[in-house]
Amino acid sequence: MSFGSDGFRFRRWEAAPSWPQAQASIDSSWHQALQQGEVIKDEAETLLLRSPLPDSRMAWWKLYRVPPRWRWRSFGARSRALREWRALRAFYAAGVPVVKPLAFGEDRRWGSLQASLLVTEEATQTTDLRQRLVRESPSSLERARWLRAAGKAVRHMHDTGFGHFRLQLRNLLGREGITDAEAEILFLDLPYACAFPRTANDRVRCMDLIDLAGSHSGLEAEDVRILLQAYAGSGTSPLEVGTLLAESRWRQKIRRITTYLFYVNTGHRPLPPPWNACPESWS
Repeated sequence: MSFGSDGFRFRRWEAAPSWPQAQASIDSSWHQALQQGEVIKDEAETLLLRSPLPDSRMAWWKLYRVPPRWRWRSFGARSRALREWRALRAFYAAGVPVVKPLAFGEDRRWGSLQASLLVTEEATQTTDLRQRLVRESPSSLERARWLRAAGKAVRHMHDTGFGHFRLQLRNLLGREGITDAEAEILFLDLPYACAFPRTANDRVRCMDLIDLAGSHSGLEAEDVRILLQAYAGSGTSPLEVGTLLAESRWRQKIRRITTYLFYVNTGHRPLPPPWNACPESWS
């Protein structure tokens, strides 16, 4: 029996220990999410649902459809959900805050990828930074608070040995805290993340910072200065404000793609450790 509006069935799947139905296929849970969930986005290649798990935790369900015209290219290729699943687990295990991955699945027929599914636990009391900083127009003090939190979080990610390669304000979730030190930033949307043996190099650092705070981001020069200052800490930022804001969006896109292809084809995909090697319980 197949489930879903497109008839997808996830024959290959994996779940975290906290998954409420770890001994059964995720198909039934996906079917329930389709019936009961709130549709957040429904496009030709992406369906995003918000729906509770059987244990009442709220989760986000991201279905990535592969259009028929591109399925011939998918033989042996890693699905988007699998890449993000592994990256989220690798970040989490290294102590970099992310949305909590719960499960992933793939529907392949004769080796051809039809669709992939990623399930993450909802991060409560969070708002993405684009909403906080660009759309809501917070006070200057509140604005600076979140910019400093973002700068410190990105520096920690880079120092831990990761590059995001899709680092936009909307892909950082801010969780409220009483002080700057308690304000938490969570990363999401990691299908293009890369990992490095020790720390990310300056090329990757600059790439991510331009993606995050470049001229297309909606941030002002003073915003960028605050963010870079927090990123640098007691050291020196790899970029000046003027250099960052002067970068062309299309030039940056081409540079990001070529840099990503170089690293992903030279052994820099994030590989998660076993579940029991994570810094804290997944349950």
